[in-house]
Amino acid sequence: MRGSRARSLCTLAVVVLAALVLGVSSASAQTSIVNGVVKDGSGGGFPLYAKIVVTGPDYAATIFNDPLSGYYSIGVPDGATYHFVVTSQIPGYNTGVADVPVNVPEIVNDPPGIVANFDLKVDSGLCIAPGYTPGEPIPVWSESFDGGELPEGWSVVDNTGGGGWGIVNDFAPCNELPPGTNPTGGSGAFALINSDCAGFVSLDTELRTASIDLSAWDGAILSFNQDYFNLGDTADVDVSTDGGKTWNNALSQTASDRGPTSISAVLPGVGGQANVTVRFHYYNAFFAWWWAVDDVAVSGAVCNPGESGLVVGKVLDTNTGSGLNGATVKNMPDGNSGTTHAVPEDPAMGDGFYSLAAGSGPQPFQASKTGYQSAQLNIPVIPNSTVRLDFSLASGWLTADPSVMNSKILPGTTDTQTLNISNAGSADGSFEILEGKGPLTAKGVKHVASLTDRRSAQKRIPADKINAKTAKNLPANPHPPKPGYRIPQGAGPGEVISSFDTGLGIGWGVSFDTSRVWISNPSYIGPGDDMNHSFTPDGTDTGATIAIGGAGLWMGDEAFDTATGMLWGVNVGGDDCISEMDPNNLVLTGNEICGSPWTNISQRGLAYDAVNDGFFIGGWNEFTVYHIDNTGAVLDSQFVGLGISGLAFFPDTGHLFVQVSDPVDFSIHILDVNNGYNEVGSFNVSDGAFDDHGGAGMDSDCDGNLLILNQFQQKLFIVASGESGSCSSDIPWVSEDPTEGTVPAAGGARHVAGGGGSNPFPVAVTFDSANLLPGLRQAHLGFKTDTPNPMAGVGLNFTVRFMDVLEDNPPGTDTFEPYIYAAAGANIMHGCSFFNFCPHDNVTRADMAGYIFRSVHGPFTPPPVYTGIFGDVFFGDYNADYIQGVYDDGITAGCQADPLLYCPDQSIPRGQMAVFIEKGLKGADYIPAPCSGIFTDVACPPTPSDPYGDWVELLFNDGITTGCQVNPAKFCPLTPIPNEQMAVFIVKAWGFPVVLP
Repeated sequence: MRGSRARSLCTLAVVVLAALVLGVSSASAQTSIVNGVVKDGSGGGFPLYAKIVVTGPDYAATIFNDPLSGYYSIGVPDGATYHFVVTSQIPGYNTGVADVPVNVPEIVNDPPGIVANFDLKVDSGLCIAPGYTPGEPIPVWSESFDGGELPEGWSVVDNTGGGGWGIVNDFAPCNELPPGTNPTGGSGAFALINSDCAGFVSLDTELRTASIDLSAWDGAILSFNQDYFNLGDTADVDVSTDGGKTWNNALSQTASDRGPTSISAVLPGVGGQANVTVRFHYYNAFFAWWWAVDDVAVSGAVCNPGESGLVVGKVLDTNTGSGLNGATVKNMPDGNSGTTHAVPEDPAMGDGFYSLAAGSGPQPFQASKTGYQSAQLNIPVIPNSTVRLDFSLASGWLTADPSVMNSKILPGTTDTQTLNISNAGSADGSFEILEGKGPLTAKGVKHVASLTDRRSAQKRIPADKINAKTAKNLPANPHPPKPGYRIPQGAGPGEVISSFDTGLGIGWGVSFDTSRVWISNPSYIGPGDDMNHSFTPDGTDTGATIAIGGAGLWMGDEAFDTATGMLWGVNVGGDDCISEMDPNNLVLTGNEICGSPWTNISQRGLAYDAVNDGFFIGGWNEFTVYHIDNTGAVLDSQFVGLGISGLAFFPDTGHLFVQVSDPVDFSIHILDVNNGYNEVGSFNVSDGAFDDHGGAGMDSDCDGNLLILNQFQQKLFIVASGESGSCSSDIPWVSEDPTEGTVPAAGGARHVAGGGGSNPFPVAVTFDSANLLPGLRQAHLGFKTDTPNPMAGVGLNFTVRFMDVLEDNPPGTDTFEPYIYAAAGANIMHGCSFFNFCPHDNVTRADMAGYIFRSVHGPFTPPPVYTGIFGDVFFGDYNADYIQGVYDDGITAGCQADPLLYCPDQSIPRGQMAVFIEKGLKGADYIPAPCSGIFTDVACPPTPSDPYGDWVELLFNDGITTGCQVNPAKFCPLTPIPNEQMAVFIVKAWGFPVVLP
């Protein structure tokens, strides 16, 4: 009774709301009640849960009936006829339609309630309704084309004027196949559209059948023979029930299916229809191959009811009370099962609805979902009736406190802190701690790629056609590369270390599982075998393969999940999701990750994010990187203006390497994920093998090298990246004790595997500075759990102190300290002596050369060998090689021209510092805008004695400095800059990680 009352109130609320929106009120017209029952009309006889859409003059409403009884009731204004469309929420039924008159004059009797029952028929073509099994189809209609001409009632539509279908006996006059050949497997004449014979024209043509009467059938199946040879075109089969005004797709083909082959497809929505037309639609065909069709037949489908009743209900999360989608409810005796799903339009149902058939009498049912404890309940099932059975599934709900752990200790010491793992859930929860490189991504700042940019990219440039000419039509990249910060060719990154021939037909996606290179070989785009092949890094074929044909249309780029040891591949086409592969058991696991909006269009590149246990994914259709978690939810996204064909992520630096499909300038671009996806570098592969659509998949190995496949050469290249390896997730300076455990349910029994436990569960986290130089280091702890709610990671900020940098106590009182440790942790400023930073010592020009070169080229890039260019710098002098480096980069010309001197021991004033930094950021040829006089102590326009004004204002406009005094604004251009201030400028300019109080 409580459920029926709630349903009635919900129905009335929907009707009143619709009336108010459309201007209909009870004061202007009387209402009548239309009510009835929706039930199965094909033999099952049980009530059906359904959506009912009612429309009439100036009126529209949508309601849902009671799932248990099938009953509905709705009040509508008198004096009109209302159109009812009834759609079952139990899968496998045809839609019911009726016009219901309400209080019109022709009705003599005016009952208080008008009854409109609906008996919905099973769609026998699909035959997926609970309790039904398919029978043998019965032939209804066929066409063999043996008459040699277009059959009576058939028609050909040529949408582009390039040519249309014909009824032929062979491939004359083009003769791609021998005379008299019918490649479909049929005999005699056949239907053919031959794009190869049409030449360099675009084809879009339809072959339409005569009208077919299926009014006596609740569903139908189409069958035909074919030979389909694809080359970028599409071959669709569609069906219409309104004379060709609208079409529903029954089959779509974008991959070759060479004959002779027999095809069958369910014709959607044809049950009970008297005017059914089928079309064979061939389009997107420009100098492609052909599609041959023969022996077309339509059969009436048979779907037989069983001796069963219907069970419906919801599966709920005990912790939240919300419905659970994707749970399985199984009838234990016969194994029939249903999967819960959302009914978003019905506020009274929402998530977690299921339905399934079961035999009569008392029946046990089990509900289950990964991460939850299974539940089993019994209920008597009545034949030809519906019963309701709801489940509530318990699970753990783990959280970690604190969310960030900070430690700052002296060299050679340790620090142990407590991390508490709590369980607020209704079941025990187990966890395993996983160490991860790099800082956690800031969840508070979420970039979302512009829909306008993405659609503009798709509209302006066809897929796979990005090149130098078309690139000018792309929306601008909001984060363009910084001039002067491109990694030069031949300086390490981009150099080919080794390569090997794969021997594959059409190898594409690439991943590396710490010991093996995996390369997908999809058949859809060429002579592949739908297997994922493994090689050792030296090119030896291991013989281990994974069948990937069931993962989607075809598998593109791949990635290795270091947390689980699984491989993942992005499905190009198909469902556009990513699929999991087990490299140990050599199988597709069946697990998929999907999400919106990234699955709405095919993607090409994939990289695992070891920092957040998620992925980066992107493609060359919309030039966008999506950053997703392990459920498919988008953490952030960025339009980058790059046609992406492969991705590789390095968690130590937060750098995402992007391989572009058709390079306009550089084949590899480096984006800084932690800094708004700014491009911080780019380079070409040294042998130029990836200049023109050559690049396919990409990944990185344990040494930090890129593994890139050339799709034309079918060769795997191992290429230097300039990054450190990312296979190992062990962080040497932190440890946890224990690393796993079970936390009892809130209020439940306190136990843990192997001994007593508590809620919260304490974990000792120890930071160890042994053998570490001073500076900031960042990492994180991730968690693998058996619960449905993923645990948020815990950030780790570990600072080894300099002996001469006073402890910031209280935090925030020393504004330089965080930047000192950030610059040291980035390996840019190493200090002045063993464990000392000399914060108040002035920076010399020799010091500056090292700081700038390491910031521009990376801390581990070796500088060029000094060649003796300056008269006051000698081979072997302090930072001589770095001085050579900044000279070669055009950042400095020295301190005197004749003779050429560098003045390495001179303290560098703040004005010169501005020039060094901005040329390092923007390149030697960059010319700053004329200054406007922001600072009162800087010459503007510049003078020979004070030449820094333009560069100082550029430093201000870039947000790197606010000057040395606020009111009046001063910069102090001639004042030497100490190390502690230099640390601030370096960190702000290059965006190195810093932890501020």
